[in-house]
Amino acid sequence: MFSADPSDPNNLDADHDGIACETLPHAATGTVTTAPVAGSSPAASAPAAAVQAPVGSVPAGTGPARDDTQLLLAAGLASGALLAAGGAGIARRRLGSRSN
Repeated sequence: MFSADPSDPNNLDADHDGIACETLPHAATGTVTTAPVAGSSPAASAPAAAVQAPVGSVPAGTGPARDDTQLLLAAGLASGALLAAGGAGIARRRLGSRSN
């Protein structure tokens, strides 16, 4: 944002030194200062551990994914059969009452 508009309308560079948002905390620079452990020589700095972004998805379970297509097909066919049987029964009653 700051490099896109050097006029700094959002006041990202409050002291006008060309560095935006300097008062906010920053990410590690690659070295970490460590405190000496008792009985060892003091270490000035050690390389920072590489931070890796997570890759992939989070496992949600160990079983296979549930497949409801067979259940839905069976329910649809059963509903269709019931509707057809009900329609046939109504048609039979209407036709039977007309012939009397």
